[in-house]
Amino acid sequence: MTKSYKPSIYFDILLKNIALYEGFRGLKERKLKEHLKMYESYEEFSSYVDYLIDPYKDIPESNLEENVIRLKKLRAEIKGGIKGRIDYHFKDFNISKFKELECISLLFFMFSEFENYIFKCFKYIIIRRPEILFEKLISIESIINKIKDLKLDSKDEIENEEYKNLLLNSIIEDFTERIIHDKLYDNYEEVFTYAQRVLGIKHNIESRALKLFNLFKQFRNLYSHGDGIISYIFLNKIEKIGYKIKYFKLGEKLIVDDELIDDVRSMIFFIGSTFDKAFSSSYPELKVNIEK
Repeated sequence: MTKSYKPSIYFDILLKNIALYEGFRGLKERKLKEHLKMYESYEEFSSYVDYLIDPYKDIPESNLEENVIRLKKLRAEIKGGIKGRIDYHFKDFNISKFKELECISLLFFMFSEFENYIFKCFKYIIIRRPEILFEKLISIESIINKIKDLKLDSKDEIENEEYKNLLLNSIIEDFTERIIHDKLYDNYEEVFTYAQRVLGIKHNIESRALKLFNLFKQFRNLYSHGDGIISYIFLNKIEKIGYKIKYFKLGEKLIVDDELIDDVRSMIFFIGSTFDKAFSSSYPELKVNIEK
């Protein structure tokens, strides 16, 4: 981003939310490693207590010194509830599996935040230019005309007009959200073509960047609709967006790791900032007020 570029408030929120999520992700991993280290220390301590107690295990308690008796009681507690509770959480814990699940969760989160950003931008434009809706849905215009001609019981003309306007804005907002929601099911090349041709946002996002981002979206969908196992549907979809299926093997699991997360994050920042420069230029009132 250039020094003069001020992002829109929507893109600023996107960046902050992803940064915040990744910060918590790092914190969770550090805390988990600390607890695992404590568990390893606990295991060593438990083994050491066993070692100390072992010579006395068959001797009646009445013949033992007080310190040995205390150790035997401690050993009983360790082998009982305390050890059971700790083992429940940490015994067979797989840190690699945890990291994989965290990466998958972050993949979902980043796409959710990005599409929420696009949703808010598109909605802001259409709400201010409702004629966009008429180009696609003539029925909306007829509904709006009926609302304007609606005869209400109230004799207060101002109250009638306020109610009509409220009803009108509600209908426009509802249709707007439906259109955007449906549009986001398309591939990203179609989404950003719509942004240019219909919404008037003259961005210069490269087609090859959107093509790669579409591939990442299919990775996300593979976990949205299953457990990451490569299927015929997945192979068919990536072939349609221009990728060779020979790089993916049917039945294998798609690995989501830190490297993939870095690539997705970079693509979100690149596509998002490129679009946002054009969007915030068209709607400067949405630019973040950066105080020096």
